[in-house]
Amino acid sequence: MLRGGLSESAVRAARRMRFDPGKKDDEIVSVRVRVVYGFSLY
Repeated sequence: MLRGGLSESAVRAARRMRFDPGKKDDEIVSVRVRVVYGFSLY
């Protein structure tokens, strides 16, 4: 848990992310992606 609700903000942002499966020739395939979040404290 980080101060200022940052942990909760990170969880909310991750839950809003949309997932579309990787496709090749209209077939769903396995893919690996890296998701990077940036947060700024004002």
